[in-house]
Amino acid sequence: MINSLTVKNFRGIKQLELPELAPFTLLTGRNNVGKSSILEAIFLFIGHTDVEIFSKLNLFRGIGTFMHPSAIWDPLFYGLDSDSMLEIAMSFDEKQSSLSYERDDNYIPADKNPAIQNAYSQFSAGTRSTYTLKFNFKNGADYTEEGAFSINDTGFLRNIVTNRPNNQIRYLPGTHFINWNTMQDPFIVNAIGSLELKGQKPDIVKALQIIEPNLSDIITISNQGHVQLYAKISSQILPLKLAGYGLNRLLLFILAILNTPNSVVLIDEFGAGIHYSSLPKCWQVALAVARENNCQIIATTHSYECLQSALAGIEAANLQDDFCLYRIERQNEENRAFRYNGELARFAVDSNMEVR
Repeated sequence: MINSLTVKNFRGIKQLELPELAPFTLLTGRNNVGKSSILEAIFLFIGHTDVEIFSKLNLFRGIGTFMHPSAIWDPLFYGLDSDSMLEIAMSFDEKQSSLSYERDDNYIPADKNPAIQNAYSQFSAGTRSTYTLKFNFKNGADYTEEGAFSINDTGFLRNIVTNRPNNQIRYLPGTHFINWNTMQDPFIVNAIGSLELKGQKPDIVKALQIIEPNLSDIITISNQGHVQLYAKISSQILPLKLAGYGLNRLLLFILAILNTPNSVVLIDEFGAGIHYSSLPKCWQVALAVARENNCQIIATTHSYECLQSALAGIEAANLQDDFCLYRIERQNEENRAFRYNGELARFAVDSNMEVR
């Protein structure tokens, strides 16, 4: 679990500290104060060794992958200033960990292969607009990484050196990022198939009946080599995507948790596409499944109904001590976070205080 988080020079965040996160953390605040960027910072931190991590971050924003640092790496830095170091630090499972990125115009990885050396020499001799992204990572007191990402005409190149025998990489627990642009995530079909083999598909159907009471099954059909999910609703069988955005969104929540126990699930705008009347039960299901699978949920919302539903779900499950609310604000270039525990968040809502 992430216990604390500090972000510097990332996206629209010059510096922000969240000193005490909870198993269930909700982020609120006006547009463009950095809520989504906080989720992205966590996703980047946990998945920093993934060669495709930068393409995924662009996908979350609905941006195509143009293979150039100005499109891939510059947007990671505050004010697009790649000359300033980007830093993310967190206490992860009680271990103090940190990740930093910086621009390097002259990086050549240590490699005994002369062809690779020559290729990188040509790469680094290019114009200043093309550069390598160096990173340093520490996890606790006993693990370090030094590495770099570069771009060539075939994609991303990654080089990592660790302090472990045989250059072994210590991977962090998994994470999922869910927002408007991840509804087409290709893992859905495989995830449902995996859970069906484990006998857990009835649990998925039961949870989705909160949104669609007449749903009786989810079916995988292959038509001319194209695999698609269908929902059986009353007497009809229709493509699952046509069953409504809210149902598909709740499905993503459940699959993310069930398929990756002991993970961090990041949900941008939890209540988006879900009718307010269904939100309390959606929160109850998400919280129950997350608790059973030891998953941390960090979500954002603009919705007062979503906030009220989250509190109701937390209180119904007696999880007040496992919940916190952060209101994120920005004044000029300063980002600030105000923390409410479960009791204080309830008092604020009942007192009609504006905490969104």
